[in-house]
Amino acid sequence: MKEEQIVLDAFYLEDSLEPFLKNDEVIRLLKKDGSKALPITLQDEEIISTKKLPSVDDFSKIFDMGIAVQYSDEG
Repeated sequence: MKEEQIVLDAFYLEDSLEPFLKNDEVIRLLKKDGSKALPITLQDEEIISTKKLPSVDDFSKIFDMGIAVQYSDEG
């Protein structure tokens, strides 16, 4: 069985403004709703969720696969 790896990146508006400015839909949403829109989740540059982080079950459905989660303190 081949394992697939999905890498998720998290950016914080106060620490990393640049990633937010790269997506016109994110800019539009932030202008409309401000920080109330956060967190914003993208898949392939398309907004798939706002105002909450998707759960592991949500990600499992989005990627159509079972997901095991590993946490790391490494930067």
